[in-house]
Amino acid sequence: MSDEKKPQILKYIMSGLILAIALILIINLIRGCQFHGGLNFEEGVEFFAGHVELDSGEITIEEPLTSLQVSNIAGSIEILSSDNDLLKMEYKITGSANQSGNTKEPKISKTNSKITISRPDFPFKNVNLVYSFRVYIPGSVKSLKINSISGSITVGKLGSPIDQNLFAVSGSIRSESARNLEAHTTSGSIYFNALGDKVGVTTITGSIDGRLSENNAVQGAFNSISGSINLNLSKDRDYQFVFSSVSGQLTANPEPGNFKREKNKISGQYGQSGARIEAATVSGSISLSR
Repeated sequence: MSDEKKPQILKYIMSGLILAIALILIINLIRGCQFHGGLNFEEGVEFFAGHVELDSGEITIEEPLTSLQVSNIAGSIEILSSDNDLLKMEYKITGSANQSGNTKEPKISKTNSKITISRPDFPFKNVNLVYSFRVYIPGSVKSLKINSISGSITVGKLGSPIDQNLFAVSGSIRSESARNLEAHTTSGSIYFNALGDKVGVTTITGSIDGRLSENNAVQGAFNSISGSINLNLSKDRDYQFVFSSVSGQLTANPEPGNFKREKNKISGQYGQSGARIEAATVSGSISLSR
């Protein structure tokens, strides 16, 4: 990353931060309540003080599919591997006791081989209800897209890695089985294990921890405002890297033979060629290990 490009990249990050804060403020006004990004499926009742479980259920989809999209306002989203060729979704709805009887099942739509799961009132109607999803996907699914405003996103170990596009306004993101990966959150940490060709990860106020596994010929871009970035690279692959931080510590372990340290920047290369890894942060540290 050239010195000329650094101010431009940081400008983009700061612009994203301003937009994200504005979005969060608007949503808070609509919801009249405070975000809680750590919610998971088992803890749904604890999302708001006074919330109780209003409804729960299970839906099975038998049609063949290759793509899945899940959209949510408040509540966790968890993706796991199915033990058969069917997609199964478990859902839990929580809210205040006086909302009992006003809940509806999640909305499911199908276009060709793509399944879309969302709240029945998405995006902004009865937003004080919390919908949490746990979805078991078959091996035929090759791509996954998740959009969440408040709540954690977890993609567990799958039968084989799949392409993933994960976005959360307030909530942590964890991906155990990514091929190509895009993961972005404004308030929350991100953990990933990726085996694809392209990885892009951004967070504003959370850390990034991830592994680029042995099959990678990856192009990676990692950005954070106030969180640390920790990357683990396979010893069996060649990589070149460029890291920069305004006020954070920069380390590479072990340092390659052509390691170079400049003001607010380090660079180097393992092997003869290989993928290019770029990482930038404003006030957080960046570390690399292999």
